[in-house]
Amino acid sequence: MPVFDGLPALVDLNDRMKRLSLLFAAMMVAVSACSEVTTAPSPTPVTLRDVQVSMWGFNGTFTSEGAVLLGRTFQMTATARFSNGGEDVTNGATWESSNPSVGPISSGGLLTGRAIGSTLVTATYQGKSGSLVVLVSDAP
Repeated sequence: MPVFDGLPALVDLNDRMKRLSLLFAAMMVAVSACSEVTTAPSPTPVTLRDVQVSMWGFNGTFTSEGAVLLGRTFQMTATARFSNGGEDVTNGATWESSNPSVGPISSGGLLTGRAIGSTLVTATYQGKSGSLVVLVSDAP
């Protein structure tokens, strides 16, 4: 009888050992999976290709030929063209007018037609520049 009384305990102990073995094996798999180092691919570097300058204004700002009307102010825009797309950099660009007596330009890209003539407006951003010739006229 004593052997029979110990049999359930032995079966229970055997079952516990199997469970511990399975648990240990699962933990070893998890530990080995954590030790494998995987790295994400390096991101493709984004490069600045060029800067594009454009202008826009409301009706009455430009002549029918596209010149700026004398005395009017309008916004120039600078678009940085990167390898992954474009971005408005108007406020981050440095602005210059080749002929400020015809069309002075502010640090934010606002140009005013002060005299009849032309000026080359240049925006520079991160070492790249773009330019646009602006004509100022008094004839609508």
